[in-house]
Amino acid sequence: MFWKPFAYQACTDATEEDLQVLAREAMEALAHQITLISSTFGVEPPKTETTPQQEQLQEMIQQAVTAAMLNLVESGAIVMPQGHQSAASTATQPEGVLVDDALFAGLLTDKTPAPVN
Repeated sequence: MFWKPFAYQACTDATEEDLQVLAREAMEALAHQITLISSTFGVEPPKTETTPQQEQLQEMIQQAVTAAMLNLVESGAIVMPQGHQSAASTATQPEGVLVDDALFAGLLTDKTPAPVN
């Protein structure tokens, strides 16, 4: 199936948009094949390289999430556990602030409203 976009490009008058759709479908099929081979034979899938743009995006997302969490804590919308109180109260400008992933994940999955002071 990976050959399909190449064949359409070479042998038809397919539009660029149609070729892109075929290319996405081919890549999805290849990704499924990689997963199947990996799980069937117990082989690690190949690692993909992270581009500088992806790293920058990840950093921007982390900074935005950290700033949002600090704003929620400072406003009292979220009450931090006792061990985290001092870190939240001393932070003035979020720069490389570490987030407790387990705590944050719990906030996203917990459907009960956070207590308000």
